[in-house]
Amino acid sequence: MIDWDEKLERIMLTQMIRDDPALLKELGESIKRIKESYDAQVRYFYRLKCARRERALDCLRQRILQRISIKRTGGV
Repeated sequence: MIDWDEKLERIMLTQMIRDDPALLKELGESIKRIKESYDAQVRYFYRLKCARRERALDCLRQRILQRISIKRTGGV
């Protein structure tokens, strides 16, 4: 099914760009800023996820070492 509102919006945007070529440059710069912001957020969340994973692994290592230590000393 055709989305006439979207189609009309595209036609109007195309006409606005034809009337004012500087608008295309502004749109390009806006898209570039949005992409950079998105990329920065992805990098931040990836680092956060990696940090959480490292903390979880450290915690798991500590628990394993603690259990080994308890077994060696004859504890429960």
